[in-house]
Amino acid sequence: MQNALYLLIVCASGIFFFQACQPVPTESSSLGLASIVLEDTNGWVLRVQADGSAELLHQYIRLESVNWPSKTFAFTQLRLLPAFAPRTQETYPYRWTYCSHAENDTRQYGLPDTAWGAAWFEKAYRALDEVELSPRTVRKLRKNWENQPPPGVAVR
Repeated sequence: MQNALYLLIVCASGIFFFQACQPVPTESSSLGLASIVLEDTNGWVLRVQADGSAELLHQYIRLESVNWPSKTFAFTQLRLLPAFAPRTQETYPYRWTYCSHAENDTRQYGLPDTAWGAAWFEKAYRALDEVELSPRTVRKLRKNWENQPPPGVAVR
């Protein structure tokens, strides 16, 4: 009986210790598992994480991408997608995908309006000046931007 009580105390202590060592879920940690991907028909991809970090790349030059640190992009603003029908059609110029592992939620929308998607890609293009990149990477991305800008974006 005394051994069983001892075993019960040891097991209960182990369980409490294990529970105490677990990180306390906070809003920021659950947001860290979410991301938004904005893609266009010309091959540009803007991936924004919940912490505001982002990556801009073109599908044809994947080895040349831009990465921004956290708090560069307003994730909560990007998450406020205008009310578009939740359909994906290849004829739409933009596709918006929201994925959250914490909420077990994935949504994908085809965006018929170019203005909303173009505004986010223009913001990413302007932010190229704020990131230290190799001249080769900047040159390749800018050249590709001039040859195939996202739909609705004016070439500079």
